[in-house]
Amino acid sequence: MMLFGAITLFLLIAASGEENSMVFVRESETEAEPSDGVEVELVEDLSSDLDPDQPIFVPSRAWQKINPGQAVPSGLHYRVNLQTGEKEAKLLEDDESAATTKEPLWRDESGKFNFLSDEQLASKLSQLPDDGPSNQRPTDFTQFRPIDELRRDFEAMNQEIKTESEIVQDVVSSIKSTLDEGQLLAALDQLEYYTHGIDNANDFLLQYDGWPLLASLVNSSSSTAAVRRTAFRILSSSIQGNGELKIFTLKQGVMELVFRCLDQPSESPDVKKSALFTLSALVRNFPAAQMRLLQLGGIQTLCGAYARGGVPLRQLVSLLSDLMSESRAYLEREMPEADRSPQHADLVSQYASLNMGAHVGASCACDLVSDSLFVSDDLTQVESALHAVESIAGVCSPEQLPTWREKLKSVHYFLSQSDNEFAQELAFKTQQAAPLTHAGKRDEL
Repeated sequence: MMLFGAITLFLLIAASGEENSMVFVRESETEAEPSDGVEVELVEDLSSDLDPDQPIFVPSRAWQKINPGQAVPSGLHYRVNLQTGEKEAKLLEDDESAATTKEPLWRDESGKFNFLSDEQLASKLSQLPDDGPSNQRPTDFTQFRPIDELRRDFEAMNQEIKTESEIVQDVVSSIKSTLDEGQLLAALDQLEYYTHGIDNANDFLLQYDGWPLLASLVNSSSSTAAVRRTAFRILSSSIQGNGELKIFTLKQGVMELVFRCLDQPSESPDVKKSALFTLSALVRNFPAAQMRLLQLGGIQTLCGAYARGGVPLRQLVSLLSDLMSESRAYLEREMPEADRSPQHADLVSQYASLNMGAHVGASCACDLVSDSLFVSDDLTQVESALHAVESIAGVCSPEQLPTWREKLKSVHYFLSQSDNEFAQELAFKTQQAAPLTHAGKRDEL
């Protein structure tokens, strides 16, 4: 039986205080196409609509009229006769009943219409078959074998079982002893894989002398560009999102190590890209590292490295715009009273002391954003540039903004001609960013 959306029917379960479950039918009439009837759906209780003077509806296998306000048992087949406008109900057919429930609770074992009391329902539920222990997790831990016993069994089979931490330790030993570049790079790639895990990264840098090993590989004149690049990638994977290792490596001088690499005019662009990624992993969500960056004149160092070549524009612009967005998120966002804490107040104080906006505005950042605003089929490049406009426009001088505005127009025209859904989304964002290129209130971050 088809359900017509033009007719809204509500079957309402009778008052929960009643022992027996009933439903009440109510209707809102609208125009509908002719039909014998239409199925309806069971919804919430509204027992106040029941008419206590009406007898309880007793179903049969034939359609019967339901009087207004009449209590109706649940689990029936309901319809509205659109020729008469009357609501009707009957017992489910055997196939429908079997599809709904194998043992309808409103009929007893003889098939006679009846309701189950709470006690009868509890008794029937207690008789349901047990799934058995196969679907349960074992709780007897004596059936598990200890790791030392497993080691002995594997050794007897000439097999060796090792934890990831032990594998990291073995890789470190092989790096210290190997002289072949191919083997060294293979070991470094394996180490990079394992240091994506926080525990493995902690063991590598804090227990297995990983920091002096990587620093020596980066500083050694005999190391190839591929080795130095991979060493920086291992540093990045180790400290990203790991507060303990961020603090440790910052104290050990990882930022100075990065700047020495970026200051080398002859250094490979791939190595500089990996070094910049290490710096990004260190300073994000770490105001102490951002303060150290400013104390070392790090933004000016990054600008100089870009001017000398080898530093990727998009990655550098993304770093500077993210630093601005991060400061703004803490300084401009109003925290609900319930979410405020001494730790959050301390972070707000740290970000306020950075005065990141003044440092970014006085650097090459505004020129870099202008350089990144160009027509490109690389939509991720366009997205990065638009994010930088939103983050940095407030700290740039009014004289720079007209150039941004003209470039935004060109980018918007190019994007609007594309049928690509992402390009259309970016075209809309260029329109949103355009007002930011008009001289206004300076950002005080």
